[in-house]
Amino acid sequence: LAPVNAGSYTATLTVTDPNHAADTLTATIEITPAPVELVFGSLSHVYDGTAKSAAVTTTPAGVTGVSLSYSPDAAPTNAGTYEVEATLSNPNYALTGTTTAQLVIEKATAQIFLSNLTQVYDGTQKVVTVTTVPAALAADVVVGYTPAVPVNVGSYAVEAVLDDHPNYEAAPANGTLTSIAATIAGFEIVGDDSF
Repeated sequence: LAPVNAGSYTATLTVTDPNHAADTLTATIEITPAPVELVFGSLSHVYDGTAKSAAVTTTPAGVTGVSLSYSPDAAPTNAGTYEVEATLSNPNYALTGTTTAQLVIEKATAQIFLSNLTQVYDGTQKVVTVTTVPAALAADVVVGYTPAVPVNVGSYAVEAVLDDHPNYEAAPANGTLTSIAATIAGFEIVGDDSF
């Protein structure tokens, strides 16, 4: 059978014509690996807690044996930039052109909400209620009050910021905390009631 795959082959020609002297000729046939180029895809993702991967297509199409590896993490999951490297395990083809790419996982968008913005003065510091989507991010939100810590009756500007989270980003939430005067339900004058 004629050789198909890349490699080195010896061809033997034997002369058996009765009108000629018998002879055997040999030659070496070299089949070199065909070049294959890669095109990377699926390089842009948004964080969702699952591992992400790149895609790759070959020219010519359908070449098998391409593997992708990632660094600094073998299974890119967190937001960040990852190096992608392609290798080929196929004796009939050799990689040419670009064999590396960058996979980027963007931070997911979160939301911050403020509530409990009207409270009654009782001499203690007032704190607004912060909720987030996703809910687990509430512990990472930093709340600031202006012009001072809310204790006395008055209005206070509130800003809630997601504090440099590795996988989420959110627009700050702003509001106004109002501390209103407490109502005295009743009182009694003890002693001389003359004025």
